[in-house]
Amino acid sequence: MLTACSRGVTSYLAELWSYRYFWMNLVKAELQRRYRRSLFGLGWSLFQPLSMTVVLGIVYHRLFDISFWDFAPLLLCGLAFWTMVSQAIFRGCESLVNSESYIRQQPLPLAMFPLRSVLTSGFHFLVSLGLTLLRDEAWPELELRTVVLRVPTGLDTAQALARLRAAQPALQADFNHLY
Repeated sequence: MLTACSRGVTSYLAELWSYRYFWMNLVKAELQRRYRRSLFGLGWSLFQPLSMTVVLGIVYHRLFDISFWDFAPLLLCGLAFWTMVSQAIFRGCESLVNSESYIRQQPLPLAMFPLRSVLTSGFHFLVSLGLTLLRDEAWPELELRTVVLRVPTGLDTAQALARLRAAQPALQADFNHLY
């Protein structure tokens, strides 16, 4: 019984992998569409975590007398990760409904559409994380590498939650308005 289940999952993942060029092109097209005709381009994806880091860092510095320069990289890393997970879940909610035209044209593995959402938000996370690691190289006294080692677990969690949430709006159209 268990081997039949594992063969089914393995064949589904193999089919999903066979479409890897298609879903990677979907991710690339979504990123290009998002930043087309944008003055700052990729800078917009850095603006939100950086602005929240500055505001929260100043508040924590004033309230708890925490050094801004020691706390800000940790805060940026946490905010970037939280933004990735929340955007993956939120966009995963809409992924099947927004990809209706692809689904109707050809029977594709449905996991590819929430995966596109996770990879897109994961790209923005990696950009923010790169900025944090640049700070870590400049001031190595803060050990951010231990935080970075936990990233694959978070990506797996975001993918699982995005896939679970992707089916709900297809069944209930008002689900997106709850968040």
